[in-house]
Amino acid sequence: MRVVRAWPAAYVPAHRPRVLDGWPRVTVDNYDYRALADVGDDVISMDWDQAVDLADLRRFAANARRSPDEVLVAPTLIWQDGDAVLPDGPKWNVKRFHPGMTSLYWLEEGSERCNLFGFGVIYLPQSLIKRFLAGRPGAVMDDTTFAVWHYQEVRPEARVDWTVRPVHLHYPIPDGGII
Repeated sequence: MRVVRAWPAAYVPAHRPRVLDGWPRVTVDNYDYRALADVGDDVISMDWDQAVDLADLRRFAANARRSPDEVLVAPTLIWQDGDAVLPDGPKWNVKRFHPGMTSLYWLEEGSERCNLFGFGVIYLPQSLIKRFLAGRPGAVMDDTTFAVWHYQEVRPEARVDWTVRPVHLHYPIPDGGII
């Protein structure tokens, strides 16, 4: 298992906080994570703007090793969905379908399984990455397309590990620094 930092191909916006560390970088172009296949091993991928305590990361890796053929998601609070700020405050980047798959809802803390997930901090078996790429040659592998594919082609749920709490460094800064 390898730990990597997913890093934007073009640039990191100057106004955005980022994590500078020694983890090997994998270039991600426009949210396309296909380069994770080049790691050649199962992978824990951390986005460039996700901070994780080393003890939490080690625990996450140990939890991934317990079921090495399954995706494991570290839930991360997000303040935006796409370009829209979430009106009710931050949500975890994990969702479930309502019955009938007509809509989604954000998971509450403690839910053990999700249907859709973000790639902020995630464990992905190399076999699943290769299977996705083989079944969708040339397709973008972003978190949504991979999660929907996983739901439809692999299993309807992915495991969620609440023992690790990455911090997404991209959040709105209050005017005047007052919280």
